[in-house]
Amino acid sequence: MTRRFALRFRARVWATATAFILLTCLFTWIRADEPLPKVAASLGLKILSLQKQFAGKPEGITIYVLGDSNVAKAFLSYVNQNVGTMRLARVLSGDGLPADKPDILFIGDKNKVQEAIKYTRANGVLSMARNDRMISQGVTLIVYLGAEGTPQISLNMSGALLERVEVNPATLKVARVAR
Repeated sequence: MTRRFALRFRARVWATATAFILLTCLFTWIRADEPLPKVAASLGLKILSLQKQFAGKPEGITIYVLGDSNVAKAFLSYVNQNVGTMRLARVLSGDGLPADKPDILFIGDKNKVQEAIKYTRANGVLSMARNDRMISQGVTLIVYLGAEGTPQISLNMSGALLERVEVNPATLKVARVAR
């Protein structure tokens, strides 16, 4: 009886350890693509506050979040707060492009990247996301987690030029620059 109990116990330990390892790997893989919404919002706002056109708006800026309610909630926690010299006035969200022009369009829906990029370039709106793969699709500002799990920033200079964003040189010191 004790031998049978020991075998069952070992089998359960191995099954639990295997499940834990698989879940950890899955969670790490997801995290590598996209940081937690709160990290993306916090770090993104700090980078945005460095840009002259946003810091110089006394009424504050408006962010529209396309297709990511978790990021919208994270940004909402900063409404009417100052981040550096910038104030976040409004956060709007939805599954379609905004009717009124925001200052920043956060792209959370991977299926609407090209549609969103056309909108941002036509309207002079900064595009932002939290998936590093979107930089090659033209998104200007990306906040993501690197391979080590640390927050990273990428800046697409071609996108910034087409969206009429004046990039503060201080941003270039902390961001990986793509052309």
